[in-house]
Amino acid sequence: MPVHLEDLVTLKRYALHDLFSRGAEKPSWENLLGYEFRGWNCAWWVPKKFVKGFFLGKQNGEAGVPLGYNIPVARDGFLSYNPKKPWQLLPGDMHPKHERFFTVSEVDKKACDNKFPDALLLDYGAAERWTPLRDYLRQLDKDLFIGKAYFAARGLRLPVSYFIMGRFREVSYEGAGIPEKR
Repeated sequence: MPVHLEDLVTLKRYALHDLFSRGAEKPSWENLLGYEFRGWNCAWWVPKKFVKGFFLGKQNGEAGVPLGYNIPVARDGFLSYNPKKPWQLLPGDMHPKHERFFTVSEVDKKACDNKFPDALLLDYGAAERWTPLRDYLRQLDKDLFIGKAYFAARGLRLPVSYFIMGRFREVSYEGAGIPEKR
């Protein structure tokens, strides 16, 4: 099995499906907390590189809630991304933009988002703006994760793509949490 993010980005969809279904296990929240992860979207129609971070924050007045965010990443050239080149955070590495917040939770087998009970659910629907995206996250090894993204609409869940994440750096994000919905 490939053990680096750079190895996994070349896999075809059927191999990613097999890896997600049989080669991964449910991650623990504690293994994500306080870290950012370099990520690679495996679909051709979405930006390839991203960074996800995980922290304990505040949501709906409740403190200590498992949350996450995304950081946009620059292209490596005109309309191109290269997994062997560094992830350049936007607008800059020292003060990146934290956006597209999500909650992190166990999958509730009785809820609509229950496709993979042996994964963690990253729910973007809890963000500042209504976002119809749900990610299921599984762990390949200590520092490597695979996810499957779904478009959520009126009880339907349509598969979007797979993504890969590798541990990037330890962080101490002091964000207030998910902004209130408006």
